Amino acid sequence: MDIRANNAELMNHQTKLRFFYDLAGQCNEHCVKDYKEKSLTTEEKDCVTSCFAKQTQIYAQLTDRLEKNKWGPSFIEIDK
Repeated sequence: MDIRANNAELMNHQTKLRFFYDLAGQCNEHCVKDYKEKSLTTEEKDCVTSCFAKQTQIYAQLTDRLEKNKWGPSFIEIDK
């Protein structure tokens, strides 16, 4: 068993967990307006769902672009 490979996998897993933890916090802060109620309103639920979907799509596109370009200078170019 290669220790470096295991460390890389662990770091990748930790990075993804941190991303989703931060994303949940950002979407919660952006969408949830009233903490007096036990349940989310329909609008809050829709907002959280939309926020999460949009951010995960952006994350997937970014990681795909970075992987394809291996962090080369062209990775920041935006498709038109």
